[in-house]
Amino acid sequence: MDARTGPQAVLDGIRLIGRRPSELAGEISAHLEGLGRTISITPEGEISSEDRGMLPRAQRAGDVLLTRAVFGRPNSCADTASDCVPADERVAHRVR
Repeated sequence: MDARTGPQAVLDGIRLIGRRPSELAGEISAHLEGLGRTISITPEGEISSEDRGMLPRAQRAGDVLLTRAVFGRPNSCADTASDCVPADERVAHRVR
């Protein structure tokens, strides 16, 4: 999901798309802690939820970074949600 064009995604009432990464990380962390769920850190350093298969990612939008979301579920071929993300998706939205 693109940070600028969406579509919008909501996880338990938390808006995931088009936000400052630090703002979303704080809200997701507090929410997961409140639920007693595990907080994961992606290889890019973002807060995520393996339980929910949700990976917030940063995307450059002009002079700012905004959040977008990638979803994936670990399985027998992928140990983590990050492993489920296709390589071309990682390259297409890399923050430079």
